Amino acid sequence: MLFGEELIQQGLINNKQLEEGLEYQKKNPDKKLGEIMIELGFINIDQMLKVVKKQLNDNGIP
Repeated sequence: MLFGEELIQQGLINNKQLEEGLEYQKKNPDKKLGEIMIELGFINIDQMLKVVKKQLNDNGIP
């Protein structure tokens, strides 16, 4: 699952916030979506790390 989709599934952001983050990323392609979501104040670092850890675990990386 993509990072943004995981944020929505966990109830951390909504679709509008994801769209805003993706638009921001188009203008700043050197930034990762997690970094952008933190900059925009939609999530905090702990929430980002939790989602990344879940994604790694889901892909068989402990």
